[in-house]
Amino acid sequence: MSVRDVTYRGFTGTSSSDIAIDLKCSSSGCFKILLVQNNIVSAQPGKKTSSFCRNAHGIVRNTIPSVPCLSN
Repeated sequence: MSVRDVTYRGFTGTSSSDIAIDLKCSSSGCFKILLVQNNIVSAQPGKKTSSFCRNAHGIVRNTIPSVPCLSN
């Protein structure tokens, strides 16, 4: 069974990890994932956050950090 139709909207905050957005889906995948207007920055001043995806598919808009691994 795959995960689908999940929206993450308006999240703000800090991350103690370098990877602030981590979308690890099973081999069956996650589909129609929508990330809109999220802003997650590092808890450490001057440090950047990143993202990671595995088997995730969807759309990202106005989200920090960027999520280039999420296919549009």
